[in-house]
Amino acid sequence: MSTRYPTDLTDAEWEILGPHIPEAIWFPNLRKPKYQRRDIVNAIFYRERTGCQWRNLPHDFPPWKQVFEYYRKWRNDGVIEEMHDALRDQVRQRTPHANGTPRTRSPSICILDSQSAKGSEECVEARGFDAGKKIKGRKRHLVVDALGLLLAVQVTSASVQDRDAALPLFSQVSRDYEDLEVAFADGGYRGEVKSQIEKKTGLRVHISLRSDAQKKDSCRFPFGGLWNAPSDG
Repeated sequence: MSTRYPTDLTDAEWEILGPHIPEAIWFPNLRKPKYQRRDIVNAIFYRERTGCQWRNLPHDFPPWKQVFEYYRKWRNDGVIEEMHDALRDQVRQRTPHANGTPRTRSPSICILDSQSAKGSEECVEARGFDAGKKIKGRKRHLVVDALGLLLAVQVTSASVQDRDAALPLFSQVSRDYEDLEVAFADGGYRGEVKSQIEKKTGLRVHISLRSDAQKKDSCRFPFGGLWNAPSDG
């Protein structure tokens, strides 16, 4: 399938991604699969990037029901997670530390933060109100490495406090990444939750509190402060 949309994979991208996508299963006495794996992946990328409904996929993609079935199977079988982890490991290996030394597959430093996002009216069960941000919807809790690459994510109602999601997430990443030693978080995770994380995971948690001057600077430089500093993780 030739490239038609900005979300379509280039040949170079498919060469990297293709080996992580399972081959379609078929039997010699049956007809071969009608659609190529690359066509299915392009359709999934289009939907994820544009946010359209599955049934509103453009007609030059494979039928939306078939695309969704592939997506559902790959998601449930862990294919998408394995693909993400493999690509993240490649990026880490190709991005050395500032001193030129290579990075390991498992990071030693991680960063936790959360973000609330408005949800649609249809998502009644998953929606909540974030009183601090004045947002009604969902909240994503993310743990990333020093390069900003995703290590773990949890999506909750926006009403869930940051501290309530912190321990389960740190427990997960400490099991999955054996080299993790240090975790950075903002003031929302200080106090008892910080002590619980250190006690149950063995991680050293550093809380970053911005001064008034830093808050003013962050308005002009949205990526300033601790998170923009060089790191060895």
